[in-house]
Amino acid sequence: MMGQSQCLDCPPGYECSIYAVYGICPLGTYSDNGVCNVCQSNQVCTDGVLASDCNAGTYRLQYWQSSVCQPCPAGYYCDPTDNSGPIIECAAGYYSDAGANECQLCDAGYTCETVHDQGPNPLQEICPSGYYCEQDQAGAKTKCPKASYNPSLGLTAESDCLVCPEGFVCNDPSSDLINAGLTGENFCQPGY
Repeated sequence: MMGQSQCLDCPPGYECSIYAVYGICPLGTYSDNGVCNVCQSNQVCTDGVLASDCNAGTYRLQYWQSSVCQPCPAGYYCDPTDNSGPIIECAAGYYSDAGANECQLCDAGYTCETVHDQGPNPLQEICPSGYYCEQDQAGAKTKCPKASYNPSLGLTAESDCLVCPEGFVCNDPSSDLINAGLTGENFCQPGY
């Protein structure tokens, strides 16, 4: 019986010793010179082979799930320099779509005070009447100042608030004084 005259390289994706091939490296690991190593935090390992980095806006769940990069969920972003996560929640005043690697500033006229699913939703987060919502990092609504009102939705600046007309009391800045007419709680009673 003749012995082998030269050593063979360990096949890609396998764990080997100088005597034998043990088997394919387990999920979440890759073969480097016959030794199975844990896949790096932002990389994908498939069939024991180091395949690629996760793309920006994606992350890897756990090292044993490293064959798939998941899109970053809406309302969060995945740091493009370390796609392993953690996924980072957008701050108040910002939103993101799924797969984002950064959060976007909330549009003027909308409130972005919570985590968002795909940008501000005009039916749910439009700035309410009686308030204005500037485009700033707070993303919060600001009540119209005293002696003013605003019956409209989606105002973007304090200057959009209307001055309370003579003969009216504007206790509720969201009142629609035109529709309320000259009677009702907003009308100044005689002697006031």
